[in-house]
Amino acid sequence: MNNPPTNRDASAHLHVDKDRGTGRTTEQMRNAPPDSIYVWCNHHLDYPKLLARRLDRYDLRIMSPSAALERGGERLLGLHRYIVLDHALWDHAISTEMHQGIVRVRHLNSDWQSRNGSRNG
Repeated sequence: MNNPPTNRDASAHLHVDKDRGTGRTTEQMRNAPPDSIYVWCNHHLDYPKLLARRLDRYDLRIMSPSAALERGGERLLGLHRYIVLDHALWDHAISTEMHQGIVRVRHLNSDWQSRNGSRNG
């Protein structure tokens, strides 16, 4: 019986094109405060996880928008982490519920900044 590949197995064969995009995701990941949650633009998480490792950002928790933002962002409550929304998230159709989650993220980040200083992610 074969075991399904793990994220580690899948990303080991994933090629990161150094010229991909404009570098905004790289910049966002580099500038994220330690132990941040990084909300990727879709549910395909191999690329952002590999990119975070290449940037030595093993502390980032990469999440899909549905996992982070559905039910108005309920899953993010009580985590006390800064939340970075990938710039490309805005290019994808998001539900009203996910929009409410984004509004919640803004409030949670404001609370986080009040507790931890004004460092921007």
